[in-house]
Amino acid sequence: MDDATPNPWVIPTPPGPLPAILASEPHHPKDDRRTRVREIAAGQHGLFTSAQAREAGLGRDSLRRWRETGEIASATRRVWSFVSAPPTERRSAMAALLREGDDAALATSSAAAVLGFGGFALLPPHVMRVRRARDPRTPVSHTSTRFHVGHVTVIDGLRVTTAARTLFDLAARVHPDRVARLTDRCLSLRLTTYRDLLAMLEDLQGRGRPGIRTMRSILEDRSDPDYRPTDSNLEHRFEQILRDHDVAGFERQVTIGDDGGVIGRVDYTHRQATVIVEIQSELYHRSLVDRERDQVRLGRLRASGWTVLEIAEVDVWHQPGRVVATLRNAVRSSRHAHPAAHPPAPQHE
Repeated sequence: MDDATPNPWVIPTPPGPLPAILASEPHHPKDDRRTRVREIAAGQHGLFTSAQAREAGLGRDSLRRWRETGEIASATRRVWSFVSAPPTERRSAMAALLREGDDAALATSSAAAVLGFGGFALLPPHVMRVRRARDPRTPVSHTSTRFHVGHVTVIDGLRVTTAARTLFDLAARVHPDRVARLTDRCLSLRLTTYRDLLAMLEDLQGRGRPGIRTMRSILEDRSDPDYRPTDSNLEHRFEQILRDHDVAGFERQVTIGDDGGVIGRVDYTHRQATVIVEIQSELYHRSLVDRERDQVRLGRLRASGWTVLEIAEVDVWHQPGRVVATLRNAVRSSRHAHPAAHPPAPQHE
């Protein structure tokens, strides 16, 4: 790469003052080289590389003398740390990134942890980088020929694979049902989009590549323009029951109204049978005010002609047969007519 061409993999040092933990370190006021290294480390969880020090004008002997002052110490191969910086998991992850080079990014479970997927550990740090000749293979070091800067984002100074890339990498390592739930979570939280996932599929698909079949199936199931991702594992579990027992016709998260205006958004609606399902979570709606407000809302729905089923969370998790019987009985006994008060047609928000 030409020296005048900026490296797209390198994270620029953020502007602004140094964190107090680094800025307060005693140093000679004329030693601009050490000041520059402190600025670099401030954006890298208190770490810097030997190469970054050389670019600032500090060679091997200068680093050795600096280390003898007790201000810095060797963190790992070619990576240095400021002793005053607190040891954290993200600092350990940053050390792994700096050791691997400018094209490295946290990936798989480590990326999932930083992205907030839930249920994944940041450490040991799993790192992805562009495959090079004679690369050693380890359980936490991953390489790919189909890996580029468009697959990487930066969070808290850490290079991590994007949500879309992370989902595809996890699809080769975890159960498909969990990947499907994670996909819905990412779509719901707008960590990625359906278009981004399709573009990633185009980038990565290839004969025999692990996880591609899983992700292609997940995307096909979500290809309907009206598809809305589940907001919780509870909703995902309920929809799994519907699929497993061939109970069709229910739509998720629909807004219902009557002649007085909008009543609110309900969990599930069967339009033809005029049946509404509200899943009563143990986590929400526990207070007296919440219960009273729910009863007013459900009363308006029933007055408008809807059959409202209140299904307990414990039944969704542990009594799927009871849930299915309740749904089928309600649909079977329905009047198969629109609500008597003729409210506005249900609409997705």
